[in-house]
Amino acid sequence: MEEAGMCFGPFPSEAVHRIEKLPEYTAIQQGMHISEFIDYDKQKQRLISLEAKTSAPSPNSEKVENPKEKFREFINEIREKFENSLELYLNMALKKNVPGDFDKIENNNLEIIFVSVIKNHQRQWLKVIKDAMEISVRSIHRTNKIWKC
Repeated sequence: MEEAGMCFGPFPSEAVHRIEKLPEYTAIQQGMHISEFIDYDKQKQRLISLEAKTSAPSPNSEKVENPKEKFREFINEIREKFENSLELYLNMALKKNVPGDFDKIENNNLEIIFVSVIKNHQRQWLKVIKDAMEISVRSIHRTNKIWKC
């Protein structure tokens, strides 16, 4: 599976789905931002929602106007995609209308992980993004215990 100039996989076809191609999403997609795809790892009872980016802004950049605002927008966009993808999956699960192997998921034992992959990003740049994401999703983490940075 290719996204943002990166190749992901291989995944079993029944365990991975491009969210934007699901009928449940296409019916409501206008103005709703979601992750690239979701993957279900049966062995680990893990649902992974993946967002791929070609780059990420630096909050300390001297080359960009309003770098802190651009960075905040980036973090909010990723958080929104995570929340929307999770809500869409939960809605489909409640209606028992999930694709492929997703109907075999035991939701009470499920670990949900959101992964953001940034192409050509250097490891030392990631702490700022990780810290900002943790702050951004703090209320979700407290109430649902579902976030894992």
